[in-house]
Amino acid sequence: MTRLLLCLLVLASAVSCRRSAPAAQPSLELPPPPTALAAGTVPQSAWYARDAEQALKQHATSTNAAVKKLLGEIGAMKQKLTDAEAAAWQKDPMLLQCDQYIEQTHDWVMKNHAAEFGAQMAYFGATNAPNLPQRQQAASELNDLTHFILFKELSDNSDFRKYMEAAFQAMSQLRQAHPEVPSLANSYFPYWQCDRLIGYPQTAKPAPLAAFADVLRELEKRYPLCLAKVTQIQREQNIPAPVIAGLKYGNLYRMLDGAAEFYLEVRTPPALAQLREDLRHKIIELSHAEP
Repeated sequence: MTRLLLCLLVLASAVSCRRSAPAAQPSLELPPPPTALAAGTVPQSAWYARDAEQALKQHATSTNAAVKKLLGEIGAMKQKLTDAEAAAWQKDPMLLQCDQYIEQTHDWVMKNHAAEFGAQMAYFGATNAPNLPQRQQAASELNDLTHFILFKELSDNSDFRKYMEAAFQAMSQLRQAHPEVPSLANSYFPYWQCDRLIGYPQTAKPAPLAAFADVLRELEKRYPLCLAKVTQIQREQNIPAPVIAGLKYGNLYRMLDGAAEFYLEVRTPPALAQLREDLRHKIIELSHAEP
């Protein structure tokens, strides 16, 4: 459940966001979208079948009867897994796309924007800064605002909208399936939690919204104020531009990788998930039978 909750925090980060005039922000370069994956991109879950194949080859010449029995079971399970994955991916192509897309944004950021990412790590990670409390507060506010801004920008982008909406709907599905879990029951996207910081006027308590399009309409109202707040914090704290960019790129890969992982956690058929785990345990059993 831990990974699920982490992904929930990425997708629905509770932003603790004073009004200033809207200001233009530097455009954020985006990575290739899930639809631009190269043909044959290996899904991250391929390690289950890969480990099984390695185990079969490693022990192929064994004369141990118990090992032979395990090899037969592993071989059968590997084929069953191949068939189950093919069926699941055909029924829900987003499963395969998300499986292939995990870590793609992280690798892209590290390749193309490592300097900015390193700048923000060094700036906000410095523990001997003379204005440490102010810097820590700025880091918290900028991080939260960036989550808010990125969710809006990615959802507005035709290359990423379907991907973000699918993850959002998976969150709704999980909430409906487990109404007994308070952390899920209350996990609507908190579009209003930035209002006090950015100075957005409230006349009534905001209502939780379950529809993706409704949430985006509310984000649209607040988006310019969030952009302006980022500019204000950067100016008042005299934060270098590469640091702001690095913060954005770090949150970009966390959000996109988190969306992919969350979708897989929620939408992978239970029988397929169980088969993968059973195969993993069977391989471990084989290693104990004949190291």
